[in-house]
Amino acid sequence: MGHDMARAREVAAVWADKFGREPNGDVGRLVIQIVQSLSFDVAKHLHAAACDGEVNIEDALTSLKDLALLVHRLERASELSEKREKELRAAVAQQAESEAQKQGISKDTAAAIRAAIEGAK
Repeated sequence: MGHDMARAREVAAVWADKFGREPNGDVGRLVIQIVQSLSFDVAKHLHAAACDGEVNIEDALTSLKDLALLVHRLERASELSEKREKELRAAVAQQAESEAQKQGISKDTAAAIRAAIEGAK
């Protein structure tokens, strides 16, 4: 059981690193779902192993805390990334609208460009 927990931590660390580099989109959401699912499974197995005396209760609790912290960090990173992306998109859209108007494009067309940029994914 201890070897499985160590291996799970290693895999989670690799996924967390990948997620940190690419937090948006399907990969990020998938990683969070995988870690949440694995956390539940590991918690269930740790509880059973602790009850059977196969694992020290303190070790099991430490592992559960580590998993909970990992899930929390992944979710927080995703939230922050989405917020930054939204802010950046709004700034770019404002700049594009201003530049379009300077170049003589109508306000309606410039506003349409801005809306397209803000809504793009």
